[in-house]
Amino acid sequence: MCNTVIKTKYPKARKDHTCDACYWLCQGLEFASHNLSFREKRAIIRARRNGWKIKKGETYVRATVKQDGELATFTAIPEIDKICTETGLYFFY
Repeated sequence: MCNTVIKTKYPKARKDHTCDACYWLCQGLEFASHNLSFREKRAIIRARRNGWKIKKGETYVRATVKQDGELATFTAIPEIDKICTETGLYFFY
């Protein structure tokens, strides 16, 4: 699977959105949980309390990605996106 990020923005949510990074986090949380800092664990707890959603009014990551020749949009809570990137969860499965 070949992914190329075309554009990244950090808008403020006008409505609730699904956090795509939360999917990857939930899939590999057991793998990464022992290496997380207190701040990262706190971000995960906050995301869980919000139902793994980006809430209205929050700043989030919106990336346009070319994946296997097709365009896709990826939305994520910035802290969760950072955790997934740093721990390699996006490439774990």
